[in-house]
Amino acid sequence: MLHITTNDFDDATDNTRDIQVQAGCILTVMEINLEAKRYYVENLSSTGLNMSADLFDQSNNLGRTDRMYEALDNVASGLIRFSWK
Repeated sequence: MLHITTNDFDDATDNTRDIQVQAGCILTVMEINLEAKRYYVENLSSTGLNMSADLFDQSNNLGRTDRMYEALDNVASGLIRFSWK
């Protein structure tokens, strides 16, 4: 199991992908700041993620969803939950 807490992925140059979860991996995330160009999280695992306490550089909820690779993109991937603000 991997825990990511209080990380800030905001830098002068944004990553293409902030986090990639490989198949079979269990990940917990809390209070992270995501700023990727393409994917905040690429979830290749069947395990769902709860990212409701995390911050995103997109204020538009649909923009956030576009930067998450999850069950809506691939039925074998777990669902990613986040707060619609």
